[in-house]
This record gives sequence, structure tokens and C-alpha cells, in this order.
Amino acid sequence: MQKCFQAILAAVALTTAFNLASNAAEIPSEVERKICTQRGEYVVFAQHPLFWGAWSIPGARNPVFDTGNIELSHEHIFFCNDSFVTENVGFGPTGRFNFSQLAVRANMRVDGGRINDFRPIDNERYNPDIVRMVLGSQQVLSNRCELRPDGIYGGVVNNCQGFTARIRESYWRYMFQGTWNAEGYQCPLGTYHKEVISMQVSGNSLVATKTDGGGDRCVPTGSRTFSGSIPNNVSKGSSFSITYVVGDPNNPASETAPGQLMIVDANTLYSGSSTGEGITFRRAERR
Repeated sequence: MQKCFQAILAAVALTTAFNLASNAAEIPSEVERKICTQRGEYVVFAQHPLFWGAWSIPGARNPVFDTGNIELSHEHIFFCNDSFVTENVGFGPTGRFNFSQLAVRANMRVDGGRINDFRPIDNERYNPDIVRMVLGSQQVLSNRCELRPDGIYGGVVNNCQGFTARIRESYWRYMFQGTWNAEGYQCPLGTYHKEVISMQVSGNSLVATKTDGGGDRCVPTGSRTFSGSIPNNVSKGSSFSITYVVGDPNNPASETAPGQLMIVDANTLYSGSSTGEGITFRRAERR
């Protein structure tokens, strides 16, 4: 009876808070203001204390616990569009779950727990298409976090932090997929071109194709730009070998040359080649 009464009070409080928030529907809620701090569409990984006062416990938050995914925190994934949360997903004892839009607007879960104390875990702008692909791929991540063979939530060994960590690990391997703007390419040396590149990932294979060469006659539009094999473990700052297609105006796309591709951040790559070029690839903005 007491639990039922508490649930009723929580529901009333949530409804009241939502009604107040609805009066300013175009104004971001407190949790949105703390999470969606940048312009555009992107994904934020955020965390808040597992319970009131959890982060005040000495040693509760430290690099060792963070690496082991055993901090006294709940980690959650938020999809932002400008200043608003459009989707969210987390992992708990019943599997994946989300906070309702009502809860996001009112800063409160249906059980009365606050969610206005979430903080981003980093400054990355994770691409929503890549995150959705990872979330939806049974080969990468099933409906439950596969840190343990049975995929069942286990508190310490298989928890919300492990869930988000696994998604981030997969993100760095699949982030190459999509359209990229390339700057710094020269043909001939001293003549720069701005180009558009389409990158495709299949297993460990990465293939980049030039969809707009910007007037380049050495490796024209439609040619393969480079290819390579993505290592099993990559992250921000990682680099690996690729093979460029090169040529000259008289013999376009006629040879190959070795290069390196480095992950700068969630939407930026950098490549140096044996020809002395330095090319920056930035993910094309969604329109």
C-alpha cells in the first residue's frame, strides 16, 4: 500500500512538473540545457550519480573505477537536436530502456527520481547515424549488453556503464561510414582541391571513393581514393595503414602509395602520405 501511495504521489508530481514545463515548450528543460550544449544533431554520452550523494563518497569516482565500468554512476545515451533531446537509451535490470519525453521535459522519472543532474562524459559530438547503426546491429550489440555470455544485467560485471562503453568502442570502428569533405589534397603539388569522399565499411574493410574530385585530374571523380583494414581495437588518437590511389593528369589513378589514417575525434580524420600531403577529412554535416 505504501509503495502504491508513493507511486501515485510521484505520478502527480511528474504530471505537475510536466504541465509547468509545457507552458514553455520551446524552452529546453534543465536536463537538456546541461546535455545538449552544442548546435546541430549529435549524440551525447552522459552520467549522473547512481543515488543521491554517491559522488560524494571518497574514491567513488576515479580512473580505475571508470576503466572498469564500476563507478557509482548511471550512464545514458542522449540524441540531441540543437538544445533538445529527441531520443535516449540506457541499460538496466530489464534490458534497454528510455526516459519518456514527459520525464525529459519535467527533469524527473516516473518514480520521482531526478534526472537533471546528468553531465556529459566528454566533449565529443558522436554522429547519430553511426550510434543508431551500432545500437541496431545484432552483430555488434544485441538487445542486452553482451559483456557476459547470457547478456543479462549483472550490476558490477554487466551494467549500464559497460553498455555505453561497448557502444563507444564499436563507434570508433564504424565511424568511417558516410560522406566526408577532404581538404589538403594537392594535384599537382601546390594545387589544392576540396573533395567529397564516400567511405564504406564492411567487416574490417574500409574503402573510400571520390564522389566529387573538385577538378582533380590525377585521381578523378569516381575513382577509389584509398582502402585499408580497420584494426579490431581503435579509438580516438588511433592510426592505421591505408593504401592510396595516386596518378598524374597524363596517367590518372594509375598507381598506389602507402599512407596513414588517424582518428582525430568523432567526426574528423587526418591522413599523411608518402608524397608529403596532409589531408583532413571532416564528416559532412547533416542537412
